[in-house]
Amino acid sequence: MATFIVGNTRKVFNFGTSKVWDFSEAYRNASNGDVIQFQAGTIINLGQNRFTIEKNLSFVGDMKDDGSLTTSINGTILVTKGYQVSFEKMILNDNIDRTVVTVNGANVVLNQCIMRNFSNTNKKVLLYANDNAQVKIMNSIVDTSDQKRWDTIKTYQANLVIENTTLDKVSIWTSENSNCKLTRVESSRIRSTNAVYAIRSNVEIEDSKIINDGIDGENKYPTVFLNQSSLKSHNSILDNQDEVESVHLEKHSVFESNNDYIYKLAAYSSQVFLSNATIQLIFLLTNRSSGYANSVHFNEHSESIINILSTDESVLYIKNAVFEEIIDPNVRVDNEAFAAIDKIDFVNGNPDDILMEAKNGGKLIYDGQHDQKSTSENEESVGDTTNKTQSEDSNVALEKLNSLIGLDKVKKQVKEFINLNIINQKRKEQGLQVVNTSMHSLFLGNPGTGKTTVARIIGDVLYQKQVISRPDVIEVSRADLVAEYVGQTASKTREVLKSALGGILFIDEAYTLSNGGENDFGREAIDEILKFMEDNRDDIMIIFAGYPKEMRKFLKMNSGLKSRIPNVFDFEDYTADEIVRIGLFDLKKRNYTVDELYYEKELKDYYDKENDHSNGRWIRNVNEKIMKAQALRLAESDNISVDLLQEITQDDINQVVNKDLEINSADDAYAKLNSLIGLEKVKQQVSKFINMSVINNKRKEQGLATSAVSLHSLFLGNPGTGKTTVARIMGQILFQKGVIRKPELVEVSRTDLVAEYVGQTAPKTRDVLESALGGVLFIDEAYTLSSGGGNDFGREAIDEILKFMEDHRDDIVIIFAGYTKEMEQFLKMNSGLKSRIPNVFDFEDYTADEVVQIGLFDLSKRQYILENEDTYSEVVKDSYENTNDHSNGRWIRNVNEKLIAIQAERLASSPNDMNDIDVLKTITEEDLLKFKG
Repeated sequence: MATFIVGNTRKVFNFGTSKVWDFSEAYRNASNGDVIQFQAGTIINLGQNRFTIEKNLSFVGDMKDDGSLTTSINGTILVTKGYQVSFEKMILNDNIDRTVVTVNGANVVLNQCIMRNFSNTNKKVLLYANDNAQVKIMNSIVDTSDQKRWDTIKTYQANLVIENTTLDKVSIWTSENSNCKLTRVESSRIRSTNAVYAIRSNVEIEDSKIINDGIDGENKYPTVFLNQSSLKSHNSILDNQDEVESVHLEKHSVFESNNDYIYKLAAYSSQVFLSNATIQLIFLLTNRSSGYANSVHFNEHSESIINILSTDESVLYIKNAVFEEIIDPNVRVDNEAFAAIDKIDFVNGNPDDILMEAKNGGKLIYDGQHDQKSTSENEESVGDTTNKTQSEDSNVALEKLNSLIGLDKVKKQVKEFINLNIINQKRKEQGLQVVNTSMHSLFLGNPGTGKTTVARIIGDVLYQKQVISRPDVIEVSRADLVAEYVGQTASKTREVLKSALGGILFIDEAYTLSNGGENDFGREAIDEILKFMEDNRDDIMIIFAGYPKEMRKFLKMNSGLKSRIPNVFDFEDYTADEIVRIGLFDLKKRNYTVDELYYEKELKDYYDKENDHSNGRWIRNVNEKIMKAQALRLAESDNISVDLLQEITQDDINQVVNKDLEINSADDAYAKLNSLIGLEKVKQQVSKFINMSVINNKRKEQGLATSAVSLHSLFLGNPGTGKTTVARIMGQILFQKGVIRKPELVEVSRTDLVAEYVGQTAPKTRDVLESALGGVLFIDEAYTLSSGGGNDFGREAIDEILKFMEDHRDDIVIIFAGYTKEMEQFLKMNSGLKSRIPNVFDFEDYTADEVVQIGLFDLSKRQYILENEDTYSEVVKDSYENTNDHSNGRWIRNVNEKLIAIQAERLASSPNDMNDIDVLKTITEEDLLKFKG
């Protein structure tokens, strides 16, 4: 390792070979692992260009005894992927509109540094890290000297650690699976933004003071804002002012707090876990959030603000709540929400004086009693609740489980699973033999079926019943377990497993751990998980979640997996009725009104056609499209009332489900079919086929008997006769008429269906068939599946297709296409084929006149004109009648290609003609005669 001394002047020392280097010269000569040491008072000006570091280097500046730094680099720095770079005892700053330090997939450490930007424009990025970068800032100051603006530290798919550091008017924005950890950090004076903003990321705050106190008393932004993110906080102050949240959670975020002071907490569709928390103003749960607190203390405050508010089907459980003053009320449960408080303390008097309120279907249990106001409003019997039973401890989670739409099978499985583990725990406490001590589980289901939500509910109940020692669910995926380099995966996986000890580890899309083949590091992660499951079987519950088909393959990959995961939960897709209920509830939560009967009818039809298996996600996405349609409509209005802002009309729904476009689109598809040159017989066959299919579909909708008509078809004809084109048009019409659910045509040939090795063809074929469900599968040159002899794998593909055709006869159209003679032999190969393919379409060769029409149309599309169309017609007809090539449309396109090449060769010898657009477009008689000759 070499050290390069850098200063403002070059100097050779008499007592050695060391010298003072110019900065750029030092960088050029330095090698990986070297140190660039700056003399006291050295200032490096990088100028307008960005300085790129592509070596593993340490940059060390100078610090006086009083702690002040004398070394600075002025400009912008980029550290590129894979390099490890450290900066120590130096000032990094810039004074123009750009990022000071960018870390692209590298490892960067800043120790005892100052980072700032002197530009006058607002919202500067001091540091930007992305592409799995690792950044650590410690013992440093990151600030903005200008009182009128604020700067940011941004991460995108990166890891950020900040320790013993002061952030002054600096906001942290972390996104897209980033991880951010703040330890002993002081952040304050944030202006017009959040101190921490996280989207789809993980944040940890420890022994820190994060205050969004604004400047000159101005602040309207939450201190910490989470969107689809998680926050773990310990021994920290999360403060704000003007009744603005210090912690704001949205869209399934999770907040775990231990010994924190929180000014105001608000959770929207999120989860909160508090331990020994102090809240200055309010603890708010809304939009189906859930909360748990073992102890929460509400400080005295001057405004009459509700301490606890649970609303909009949220669920809250508090072991002990301490209040400083009486407010009207202290606790409110509203709009079908639920809250339970085991113990209430009032610092200044009798706990009975604390005011509680439940209304609009809200349920409240406190100190072993039901709230009387809630009881009278809902006309429910209170019964004897003076001795609260054990089951009431878990009412929070079980109420939420019961409130979930659908999932009847899973609800039953979950309750049985919970009861078994509660009894096991009781038997264990009494020294009795347990029934089954393994809690590890499989969650099988498509996206949006509530797997993560149910896992959290199980965690809540098992924690409340003291089966597990912590309520939180650690959610991870492959990226959190598998490292990029040899030997790192086991330790990375082990750390994740240790972090979940005592609770639940939820591994989403677990099958991806086995997707990479024999040499993939995912297998190393699986081995580590298996060992940990065995060593800690009583102290962790691991849930492996994913799509049913992929998860079953995953289990087969390692025999140890199946034996260690006894509990299987099947999350079925929502029915159309359940999807509509979820959609209506979602709109209601967002304060929209809608014609529910119309919404139900149109969305059920739309859901059946879409064949989208993302369930709850699908309907939420559809609702967002409907809301966007409404917003675009209202944007054209001058006077917009509150009622109009809330109302979703039938037209808004139609914009999304394309109801008004179906007839016109079908007409367009018919027009496209009729515009095709020739194919008169096929056009008639297609029209009859579609009419019969539509009538059958309408009779089915009305509950009438239908003809046993299969949609599977044979397309017989030579190449270039329009088989694929007609199949696409036919699929569009069938979709627009409501006969099939998807307009897409999946086009395949033998290579897409037949594998090279024994046992691989059936699953390969099945995957293709499943991808075409709800639409049309077009198998070109289908006869090749039977052309390989008795031992050919093509026969295995045919057997799989036949079974699929029978199992899904009403949910897929399979078109077998090929030459007439070969296809007749293909049908004879298996008697089951002919009986299952009743529709035969004969694509005759084009006549010479039709070939000429196709050729003229093709040239027109390519922006060519003919000097003499009659000559073109004569040349094409003569050639077509004398050729043995029966590729029809392909043949004439090849002819046109040759004519274009002849024209190009002629023009190349006359450069002056190339500047005339008409000359460039024209194919002359000379070109035609040359082709003929």
